[in-house]
Amino acid sequence: MTAVVGDEVRDTIRRLVALRSAVALTEADDRVPLGARGLGFDSVRLVELLLDVERLVGAPLDPEWLADPALTIESLAAAVARARR
Repeated sequence: MTAVVGDEVRDTIRRLVALRSAVALTEADDRVPLGARGLGFDSVRLVELLLDVERLVGAPLDPEWLADPALTIESLAAAVARARR
């Protein structure tokens, strides 16, 4: 599998969020929290999302990000970009 790079990271995360939720890709707001107070991801779906992102970007990610109640598509994409440097 080819690693996702550059500007594709955010779009890839948006697609993964849409696949794992009832939110249509066109309705996924990058700034809405992924957790219970936003898109409604429980801890299991957040872990699955993190594992999917790790596989696609080819880099291990810090599971501590999942504890952040303000975690969004936007903040996860930025964290992935920092982790890949």
